[in-house]
Amino acid sequence: MLGKILLTLSIIIGALVFVRLRQRRQSQHQPGALYRMGGKTAPTQHPRWGIRGLAALVVVLMLATSGFLLYQYWRDSHQVIQLRVIDAATGQVTKYSAYRGEVSAREFMTLDGVQVILSEHDRIEINRSVRQN
Repeated sequence: MLGKILLTLSIIIGALVFVRLRQRRQSQHQPGALYRMGGKTAPTQHPRWGIRGLAALVVVLMLATSGFLLYQYWRDSHQVIQLRVIDAATGQVTKYSAYRGEVSAREFMTLDGVQVILSEHDRIEINRSVRQN
């Protein structure tokens, strides 16, 4: 997830650098881009707040969306779920509580910090009714 955010930020920064370099090249090559003022030459600047404002709005929306999705991922992975591990040979049932993000295909970490690794003969049931912290 962090890689996706860094990739997005690097693309945004690269696009901003590209646009700035392009604007500098255009202002240097345009005839009449300079005017005389008090014996000194200065480039004319035409602020384009519409385009800049739209670009800033897009960047802010992208960052807000990334932050919201990161929060959703974190919240979902920190939900406490109830697990029932059933031994197929004996039928013995063992109950555990774990965070949803800590459960993988054949192993999980309980809330107490115990790592449980299941054999091929064990069956795991996840209780869909989750309790909130």
